[in-house]
Amino acid sequence: MESVALTKAERLAAFVNWPVVHEGMDALGLDAIVAFSAAATYYFSGCFNEQQLYVRDRPSMVVVPRTGEPTYIVCNSEEPLARATAWVTDVRSYVSHFSPIEALANVLAERGLDHARLGLETEFLPIAFYGELASRVPQATLLEADPALQRARWVKMPAEIERIQHAVVTSDQAVHAAWQRCHVGDTEKQVQTRMIEELARRGADRFLMRVASGPDTGISHHDPSERQLAKSDVVTSVFGGWWDFYWGDNERMGTVGPATAEQRERYGVVYEALTKTIDAIKPGIETRELYTLPKAIFEQHGDTSRRPHMGHGMPRTRGHEDPMIQPHVRTVLEPNMVFVLEQSYRAAGERYTLSRLVQVTPTGHQVLDDWWDLKEMFVFD
Repeated sequence: MESVALTKAERLAAFVNWPVVHEGMDALGLDAIVAFSAAATYYFSGCFNEQQLYVRDRPSMVVVPRTGEPTYIVCNSEEPLARATAWVTDVRSYVSHFSPIEALANVLAERGLDHARLGLETEFLPIAFYGELASRVPQATLLEADPALQRARWVKMPAEIERIQHAVVTSDQAVHAAWQRCHVGDTEKQVQTRMIEELARRGADRFLMRVASGPDTGISHHDPSERQLAKSDVVTSVFGGWWDFYWGDNERMGTVGPATAEQRERYGVVYEALTKTIDAIKPGIETRELYTLPKAIFEQHGDTSRRPHMGHGMPRTRGHEDPMIQPHVRTVLEPNMVFVLEQSYRAAGERYTLSRLVQVTPTGHQVLDDWWDLKEMFVFD
């Protein structure tokens, strides 16, 4: 994490991959990009407007011209937040019961872009907003800009990688400390509470927390219950804390008391799949190869279940980012892409699951979250 405060201009330069943004714009012949999603507007502005996730008629938007500073457009209720936290100095607002697209069209006209080739983030643009924009700037050419936006966010800047790593590793350190305070007879909810306590002590703003034990481990995304940890239980958890909206997405395991031979063997399968997948990561391979390799290992050990994915790109905000690690994704790996590998193996009604945060480097890869040694499962006493 940086030790000195950066100016707004320095942060805009440090956190946005401008060479890739401009390369994508030039390839599509764009004069400007308009970002609409919470992730993309945060990417360009440095301000995360959470209301955008829930109140769809009050979008935030960023106009990103090929030359010149971006313009950040927000509902007037969010203007103080934008002016306080955004890296962009040109902040505009609209009143919530008036059209946000009218405000966008006014900015485009003011900046000489109402006759331009505009790249839109179409994946997140409601059709009603698109239609209104087309009517308000009829001389503009409206095009899809999602590929240019996506690649810029996939190929991370060093400052961004540092923050993602901090969130994941600090989440690990917090949960490891919490698990040392947990024992036989504690409930899943008590385990969750101690995990949250340790994350809060380390400055996390908010939390993702799933805990499952025994037969509950077979349920993906299981919410903690009043079930008590019992001797010989397997315990799984998906967790993470947020720091400045960079988050951890960690999957770790433990056993209550020493693991049985069967548990060690099953854990060994998922650990083997994870380590071999990590070893395969290098520039030039297709993302789908990171799916087919562990899938073959799991099938050799009798698990033929269909998985929606085997990991994903790591976004600034909570959720998944492309490239998704899925069997049809042919996106080629590039240096400074960052993935969370998520491996899970089902056996005897239980789910064994692990994750690793991995950066693609010019010559191969680097594991960013090796603080927690995953060779053996954590032991709750």
